[in-house]
Amino acid sequence: MRWTKLGERFFKALFGGGDVLAKEKIIIQKLKTCQNEKEIIAFCKGLELLGTTYSFPTLMALLKDEPPHMIERALQNAFNSIAFRYLSDKSLPHDYFSPRFWEPTWTGSKTEFLSLMQVLENVNKDSLNEEDLERLATAFIKELNLDISPYQTYSELKLCAADWDIGKDVAALIEGTQTDMLIQSVLEDSNIGLNSEMEELIVNQKNDYLLTRVRLFENFDANHYILGKTTCLNR
Repeated sequence: MRWTKLGERFFKALFGGGDVLAKEKIIIQKLKTCQNEKEIIAFCKGLELLGTTYSFPTLMALLKDEPPHMIERALQNAFNSIAFRYLSDKSLPHDYFSPRFWEPTWTGSKTEFLSLMQVLENVNKDSLNEEDLERLATAFIKELNLDISPYQTYSELKLCAADWDIGKDVAALIEGTQTDMLIQSVLEDSNIGLNSEMEELIVNQKNDYLLTRVRLFENFDANHYILGKTTCLNR
């Protein structure tokens, strides 16, 4: 990881001792939901001193909200410092530091989107009520720039989409998951992965960005997994 001893000392003075990356992960989780300006600024100061690319998706997502000036400046300072530390990293995509790189797209059909949302609803049904789920779906539609016309709302789309076959879509998700597991088990003996480490990192980070944008912080690992397996729907 890219940090200096001085930065590490400052970071630990702000947030305590222990494993630095573990601390960074804890701070990022707090930053996603924090409403206190002083705490946000303190978190950002720590990331400015010691943050890694792990923090980048969250900072990018929060900056897109155009927050109040002091918070925006703190987020931007952390963003700029991390970017500066990694500018020379040739393993990162060339447009990694551009906002457009992080913008998600949905190329699947409206009904395949419904199937994705239904799976996410099932995963989060114990932590989100109907109003939360409607807000979540609306946020996904906005972030994915999805045209749901002639319907005006997600509820209308879900109620009126006559050609929605969730059984077929879920079967495709399950088949894709099983195929991944089968292929990986075959390739393990040859030390060959399904994806490069960097490809997997970028996929996970883009999912992190999207989940931050739609404010879905519950069931973090499960939701990351679901988004990572939607390639068969988003085609």
